[in-house]
Amino acid sequence: MLIDLILVPQGAEYQAVVRGLEAWMGQCPEVLSLPIGPAAVRRRLQSQHQNGQLPNVDGQRVLLLGLGGSVSPAYQVGDVLVLKDMVSRNSVALPSDGTTTGPDAGLGDGQTAWQSYGCDRPLTDALYQHLQVSQSLSPSFQIAMKTGVTSDRLLTTAQEKQQVGQQCQASCVDMEGTSVVATMEEWGAKVSIIRVISDDCHTPIPDLTPAINAAGNLQFGSMLRIFARHPVAATNLIRGSLAGLQRLQLITTWLGQKRNSSTL
Repeated sequence: MLIDLILVPQGAEYQAVVRGLEAWMGQCPEVLSLPIGPAAVRRRLQSQHQNGQLPNVDGQRVLLLGLGGSVSPAYQVGDVLVLKDMVSRNSVALPSDGTTTGPDAGLGDGQTAWQSYGCDRPLTDALYQHLQVSQSLSPSFQIAMKTGVTSDRLLTTAQEKQQVGQQCQASCVDMEGTSVVATMEEWGAKVSIIRVISDDCHTPIPDLTPAINAAGNLQFGSMLRIFARHPVAATNLIRGSLAGLQRLQLITTWLGQKRNSSTL
């Protein structure tokens, strides 16, 4: 088994990954859930590391799985991106004390330089090759190796998504990647990231950032009120998320199948 630990955002994404693992052949890796947002992710990982909930990851192969938003016209809902590296404003990958830095602790003010965080290349290559072999049996969507960007808030408009993609030459946005890579590699882990696209760069979605509390938990009452104010955008988000979750479950299952092209 090539993967020792899977990290996945809590809620529906976590449940989709667990369902996908049910079809694995052989031993399954441990799965841990993450909150939403780079600061909350960093704090959760540090807390679990200190209290023993997070196993010793030195030398371990860690996979971050979940949904992501497209910031490139090339990728649509259901496409799968294996991320070779992540970029963010310098403030997103937090220092070891978990505090934020800079004016925004996210995409920044437009002046802050982008910083790159590389995923483990041998592990990433092996996962990519494995998925390519699996996908060749069902070529209904794209699987590509690209760059991702981490934000501390949802990108909701077509203009914003495409602008960020162009600025940092990324194809996918998430809210956890750079914090996971920076933290886990600091502890000696080898990290790879796979994202399933759940919203494209042309379609608006509601801004759920106000519904996410400081602990990185989505407050459902606040979410429903936002949905009620933006029904069309909410429908876009729900439809894309449902399609993305189905594909996420499938990808998780594929990762547990033995293929001649990899050592998974």
